Amino acid sequence: MNKLLIILTCLLLVSCGTLMSNEKFFGTVSTKDISNVSIDSVSFRNSYIDGSCVSCGTILEPLFDYDIKYDTLSHYKVIVLGEIIFEKDNDKKNQYKRVDSVKIKSLVIDKLHSQREFYSDTNHKWSRDKLWKECPLPKYILRKIRNDFLKRKKYTRYIFKDADASSVSESYCYYLY
Repeated sequence: MNKLLIILTCLLLVSCGTLMSNEKFFGTVSTKDISNVSIDSVSFRNSYIDGSCVSCGTILEPLFDYDIKYDTLSHYKVIVLGEIIFEKDNDKKNQYKRVDSVKIKSLVIDKLHSQREFYSDTNHKWSRDKLWKECPLPKYILRKIRNDFLKRKKYTRYIFKDADASSVSESYCYYLY
């Protein structure tokens, strides 16, 4: 009887801890709080800040590999939507904008043969968003995705030419299969 009680208690504790809290996943994180990585041997992909305005500037995105796999039969695709906030004292044109902080706003989960699910923090909740506790991804997968997105966007380089901005919206898609 004692063993059964211990097993039930353990199962209850494990099931309660499967989801990362809404406040922990979403929100703004300073670049000082994002882990440092050596980018000496990292290649960068070049694209435009605005595809319809080539002269506005360019983005150099680091090509970090990620090794996040989860339920390969369901073909999960996770899109993280965020915002990059730049330091205020960097007004020089044709130079990299210094990233001050990275904010995660929303999460879109696309599962094979299922309707897309939308999640966001409680401050930016849309009517289509599902409850965070219904998120099908376990805490360790969410943590890996969050950490990778923060690291990836911390080292992305933004060069504005004709325009300037205090922040830009960014997204990244993770294929978990």
